[in-house]
Amino acid sequence: MSNGNSFSQQGLDLAIGFVPRDVLLGGRPRQPVRLDIEIPDGVPRRVAKGYRHYTRPTDLVPKISRHHSGLYKLIYLSRRSLPGNAIVRVYDDFQYYVPRRFRFPIPAHEDIGLDKRPRDSRRQSPLMFPANAYPVAERTVGLRGRVMRDGRPMPWAWIDASYLVPVGGTETEPEFIVRGKIGRAISDRHGEFLLVLNPLPRDGDVMPQMQLPIWARLVVKGPVPAPVEPAGNEDPMWAVPVEQLPEGGLADPATDPDYAPPGYQADESSSRDIPFPLGKLLTGVDAPDFVFSLI
Repeated sequence: MSNGNSFSQQGLDLAIGFVPRDVLLGGRPRQPVRLDIEIPDGVPRRVAKGYRHYTRPTDLVPKISRHHSGLYKLIYLSRRSLPGNAIVRVYDDFQYYVPRRFRFPIPAHEDIGLDKRPRDSRRQSPLMFPANAYPVAERTVGLRGRVMRDGRPMPWAWIDASYLVPVGGTETEPEFIVRGKIGRAISDRHGEFLLVLNPLPRDGDVMPQMQLPIWARLVVKGPVPAPVEPAGNEDPMWAVPVEQLPEGGLADPATDPDYAPPGYQADESSSRDIPFPLGKLLTGVDAPDFVFSLI
């Protein structure tokens, strides 16, 4: 049997087990997510139009099944071999979360034994970042914003927020020191993002003294150069960056506050210091669009 924290092979050999995590809740996603393995390169793909269905069953080899406990598992099957290096896309049908794509190695079945690969080493926990449809409390401290590039919405941008401590200056031009990251967001295919600020970083065992408003520096990261959409493309996820999941059940690389997907660069010219009032979710009315200028 399978419980909330483990996988059961039930007579089958587990290749990879997935436990998606909501980055805000720290636990299972609010809504079920889908995990699909992309078909190998060079194989014609037929992708259904629209946001709700990225792929059709005929495009997927093999299937990542979801257990009623919320765990997902990929099983070695004798009748169908697994790709040695797979790409999986993680998304949901209701746009609560921003889609992500991961590459990860799958050892060949004949190269391992049941007793040679610990169960924990087969576990992956991709983080899911909230999209604009994600429900948040009315008094959440954060920002619903948008990123633009070349006059158009910029999808799949990463936005990092760093906590700022005022140390002087004037009321109109304050001076700050940076005290660690307090939030991260990813824009959806419309360039829109939902950033929710985390608790203020501690200074050792000392709780920081809150100063209102809460100042944060937002920096946008994106792919350089800009990706070019293939002719005749019908896949809305074509430009989602492919990230590398570590082997051995290690944490999602996005847990590193300095991480960015391969090929992404920070556009310092797009950085902006924003005062966040306590108990208010800012919108585009309060913070104009961010403009990513790197080409």
